[in-house]
Amino acid sequence: SLTSSVSGSSSGSEEVVVVDDKSCSKVTAWQDLIAGGVAGSASVIVGHPFDTLKVRMQTSAVGNSTKIVWNGLFRGILPPLSTTILVNAIVFSSYGMSSRFYDDYYYSTGSTTTTTTTSDWKKSMICGSIAGAVQSVVICPMEHVKCRLQIASAASNSSLLGVVDQIVASHGIRGLYRGMTVTAWREIPAFGLYFSSYDYVKEQLISMSSSPQNNNNSNNNNTNNWASAGAGGFAGCLTW
Repeated sequence: SLTSSVSGSSSGSEEVVVVDDKSCSKVTAWQDLIAGGVAGSASVIVGHPFDTLKVRMQTSAVGNSTKIVWNGLFRGILPPLSTTILVNAIVFSSYGMSSRFYDDYYYSTGSTTTTTTTSDWKKSMICGSIAGAVQSVVICPMEHVKCRLQIASAASNSSLLGVVDQIVASHGIRGLYRGMTVTAWREIPAFGLYFSSYDYVKEQLISMSSSPQNNNNSNNNNTNNWASAGAGGFAGCLTW
């Protein structure tokens, strides 16, 4: 996208300066890595106990009540927690790379006066789907091992490496990717819908909350932060 600044000259006229993306500060891969890792780790720590209960209820026999064992709610948290940084880096790196490729392919290079790429839901859907496809390759074995650990009894004393060795010994490396097709069918449309709905809702929230009297950097930053939080929550609920 392009940014423009308006400044008054001595004659009272206005000068519009258009700045190309190349001169703007861009988010680096390291920033994506750190921010995505921290946010993803927090979500795993908060959500994993509920995910454990869900898996136990889904795998328990019909009619049997699932007894909550509080000291086992975090069983199997190591695989998703340890790979959160990698997963988030892959998702946002894939989305960023595909977005740049989309811009280079569908839009002319160089400076323009339009910013349609920031609000193009088709771009968000396509690039988000690509990110979901890439992520499926990483998340499939991770979730397979996590589910094995979650349903293992406390007496079995199963460990992360023990479960991996057991799967590889019985079914080979391909055994870790059992359910890959279903995972891809879940992740591809989910991430396409996530990024497109996130961009759309954020744009609508910013548009509704913007006003001439709030046209300053401080208010704009606060508006963007609240819009990002609201859009992220909506997109997360929609794609759950």
